[in-house]
Amino acid sequence: MPSLGHVSRRDFMRQMALAATSTVLPWSPSHATSRSGNILPGRIGIIEDLNASTGSTVNLNVVTQMVDTGLIELTGNSDPVTAWESLFPELDATKRITIKVNILNDLVPTRWEMVKGITDRLVQMLGGTFPPGNITIFDKVPSGFPSTMAGCGFTAGHFPGIVISGESNPDTEVWVGDTTLLLSSHIATCDYFINCPVLKDHHQAGKRWTLGFKNHIGSVSPMTCHSYEPRLLSLSASPHLQNKTKLIITSAIHAIFTNGPEGPAQGWSLFPEESTPNLIMLSTDPVSSEHWGIHLINQQRAIHNITIYQDTYCQHAAEPPYNLGVYDFAAHDVFTSLPSPQNLSASHTGLGTMVSWSPVAGASKYIVFRSGDPYFAPDPWGGTNVIGETTGTSYLDADSATESPGYYIVRAFRACWYSADSARVAVFSFPLDQ
Repeated sequence: MPSLGHVSRRDFMRQMALAATSTVLPWSPSHATSRSGNILPGRIGIIEDLNASTGSTVNLNVVTQMVDTGLIELTGNSDPVTAWESLFPELDATKRITIKVNILNDLVPTRWEMVKGITDRLVQMLGGTFPPGNITIFDKVPSGFPSTMAGCGFTAGHFPGIVISGESNPDTEVWVGDTTLLLSSHIATCDYFINCPVLKDHHQAGKRWTLGFKNHIGSVSPMTCHSYEPRLLSLSASPHLQNKTKLIITSAIHAIFTNGPEGPAQGWSLFPEESTPNLIMLSTDPVSSEHWGIHLINQQRAIHNITIYQDTYCQHAAEPPYNLGVYDFAAHDVFTSLPSPQNLSASHTGLGTMVSWSPVAGASKYIVFRSGDPYFAPDPWGGTNVIGETTGTSYLDADSATESPGYYIVRAFRACWYSADSARVAVFSFPLDQ
């Protein structure tokens, strides 16, 4: 697994307009204010591994490592079991954990391998004494759909001792904005909830995406909760969910960006090596998680000139009366598995300063920054220290004589995120008249 890169709170705003770069700041929990179960508002991880799948076959060991890596980095703990324990306040062997998956489309379901990477660590909590029978994996599929839990890999063989249910068993009345629904007993009776949606769009007007919020259609009865506002947002903000939801971990090994949520996995040109995202996204923040999933889908749709839809419901989810998380990309803390460029060097030529670095696997381009300040942070707005971008591993700074000494930083870019900064390199004179 490659080293992780961090994209700061200010980073993503520039991407929305120009797909340019932003400031990297070290993240710490003090940057966030806890709200209900969302203990790390605005914090999100994007963990990609090209070896996660080959065609339709998913590599369990690789995906498990992706989950471990993401949890360690998300929480700042040193091992995955401790990382999970940190998400569950007042954990003891009597507590119950429910995991909601999405198997509506058995061609692109929540991958059981990702969930296996979760449950294998959960049962190791409390020194290996957390009861498997206190963990439930469930989804409710409408009649007429062929999907089953077992058909999507959620079997006793894969999850020994864990409760697996293809029913929602609704028994708790909840008011969801404009109506009363019955909430699944798997959620109503649990202490902690983990939401495991799939990265998919939705072709119908007013729906457009089937991510974390829409995953709860299978949590209620009758299944008439398709509208984001007020129903899905009100449900997510109810005490039964908002206080219990400890993690949203999106399955994006395979994904759909148009005419979903049904149909086979699609080829993604954003990920040319395997034509599939081969990634997972992790956050305790349902709004940040939803916003990044939507943006990734929109980036792929833009490549094919497919209509891009705005996610106004996601913005509303961050506002009163819901207060579910952080919407503003400028307020997000993002870490990714894209390595930073290594072996940065800068040397004079008769035409300017040539900056070079080693290639980064998976990078689609590189962004080059320059400043006369040795302690500068890359400017997300592209005005003061972004000097250019390239798909190669070198960049000629023909304007380098404008400041001396000059300090350079390079970042790798992939899909819609950036690596951490390279080491910075300095040049102290610019003999352009030679």
